[in-house]
Amino acid sequence: MHKQPEEFRDAYTVGQLKKYLSDYNIPDDAKIFMQRIEDSYYEGSDISGMSGQLEDGTYGVLPEGSKAAGWDIVSKPTYEWYLHLDKIKDIEAHREDYPRITDESLELMKSMPVEIFSSEYTSLSSPVKYKGDNNLYLDAHY
Repeated sequence: MHKQPEEFRDAYTVGQLKKYLSDYNIPDDAKIFMQRIEDSYYEGSDISGMSGQLEDGTYGVLPEGSKAAGWDIVSKPTYEWYLHLDKIKDIEAHREDYPRITDESLELMKSMPVEIFSSEYTSLSSPVKYKGDNNLYLDAHY
């Protein structure tokens, strides 16, 4: 489900992260690693046969036809979106330089939704400190 950042009530904050870095003496030159997330966690993905919480509240193998309820995400335009907008402006300002782009093609370019050029973000669940490792690891779930 798409949300605005301010709608994430339980999202980890910069203040919490700073405190964590201080409490666990994570050095400024530590490398940062983000937990890899599978698309199967997001809304509508088939999760049949995976283990998880069943409708009765117990845990087991999810039955055939089970779909992920989905995690909340924030969608933000990528750099390519802004390049796309700049290209449209350039074409409009210099039509003579683009003889092969028809008015219809230009309108099609203008009608492209921002979602085509968007990145999706989920909130940080928690940072992780491993014994004997001064790098920063970020979990996106659990």
